[in-house]
Formats: sequence, structure tokens, C-alpha cells
Amino acid sequence: YAVQAEWCVCVCVCFVTMGVGGAGAGRCGGCVCQCQQSRGYHLTVLLFSCVLYCTAMGLTVVNLQDLIVHVIETEHPDKSKDWIVSSASFHSGLILGTTSIAQLVFMPLLGALSDKLGRKPILMVAIFGSCVEYLVLYLSKSLVMIFVAQLVSGVTHGFYLTAMAFVADISPPGQKSKDFALVGASMASGFIFGPVLGVVLQTRSVSFRNIFLVALSLTTAGFTIIALLLPESKGSHLDEPSGLLKFEPSYGVKSEDEDA
Repeated sequence: YAVQAEWCVCVCVCFVTMGVGGAGAGRCGGCVCQCQQSRGYHLTVLLFSCVLYCTAMGLTVVNLQDLIVHVIETEHPDKSKDWIVSSASFHSGLILGTTSIAQLVFMPLLGALSDKLGRKPILMVAIFGSCVEYLVLYLSKSLVMIFVAQLVSGVTHGFYLTAMAFVADISPPGQKSKDFALVGASMASGFIFGPVLGVVLQTRSVSFRNIFLVALSLTTAGFTIIALLLPESKGSHLDEPSGLLKFEPSYGVKSEDEDA
């Protein structure tokens, strides 16, 4: 945990340095360049992104049903409460079922693309898809818009598998199980923090639409972290610090065991 905390500090330093001085500022700081060559740095950046991504997802699970009920009430104000709830349950099952089918079809494709194009661009596509989903849900005035938002989510839902592939790329054989567990724990913590944050926001009288804006902010932060700080894991070596939309190879990342 002490080592992980050290890399958390390093990630914060890198983010502030790149935010103030631009991507080129990372080349001027020896500490930034050195830490970006490490497996621990890469893993810490990925864990931060996983927590943000899953917190946003857990935050919106319950609010999706509330949004569907609200849209149906708006479209059919003359219907009874029981009819609205029944219709909302039916459309929720239809929408989520379609999303699951889209995941089944497109997740293998995203996995194949990550092998060909690299892990970082697919991670960015996955989290950008979530950004689009939450924005469309916030603006949704009809069931069609909700359906489109969830379909986008299903098509781009490859974050978890790609994150695991990233860990497999950078971790030595003796560390893979531990690193896989850390990624799983970070995602589980996000699914715990998300609903808790949702309850807190609701007790503060935050509307369910604004909760989608909070989820959008979290995923936007995760996208920014991946774009600016996370190097590519497929390749031969890491030539320079990562920058926005730069997919540098970093397969030859040194682990802490090798440094020792």
C-alpha cells in the first residue's frame, strides 16, 4: 500500500505538471519522466480511471429507471400510476436487453481492435462512449433518446476487458494475479461509491437529471486522465511521456522487481 500511495503522489505531480505547462512540461521534469517509465505508475493511473468509470456507472443505475418513468409520465399524462410503472418496467427491460446484446456483439470486436490498435485508444473510446451516454440521458426527452444512449453504451462497453489486457501487457508473470485483483477491487469500489454518492445527492435534493451531469463529470475526468497520463502498453518501449491522443508503445516497462 505504501508503494501504491507513492505512485498516487507521482500521478498527481504528473497531472499538475502537464496541466500547467502542457504535455511538453513532462519532458523537463526528471521525476515525471522517470515515474512514467514504471509499471506502478501505469497501474495507478489505470486504477484511478477504473474508480471514476465505475463510480459514474453505479451512480446512474437507479436513476435510469426514474428517468424512464418521468419520460413516460410526460408522454402519457392521462394514464394511471400503475400503467406508467408497468410500462416503465417493460421499456427498461427492453432497453437493457438491447444494450446487453450490443455488448455481446461488439465486445469481442473491441478486444480484437485493442490487440491491433493498442489498449489506450480502446480505453478512450469506451470511456468516451460513457460520456456520450450520460450527456444524451441528461438531455433525453423521449424513450428513443434513452434507447440511443444505452445503445451507444453497449457498443462502446469494452473498458473492463481492455483494462485487464492492459494489466496483462505491463505486469510480469509473478505480479499478474495481484494486479488483476487490484483492478477488480478498484472497479468494485466504484460500484460501492456510486450508489452511496447517488443517495447523498438525492438527500441534497439533486434532481435525477443533474445526477447524470455528475456522472458525466466523473467520466470526463477519467477520459482526461487516460488521454494525458496513460501510455500505450503494446509496443517495444516508452520513448516519451504520454500526451493527448498519442499512443506511444511502452511494452518494455520496468517493474519494481526489475528495478530492485
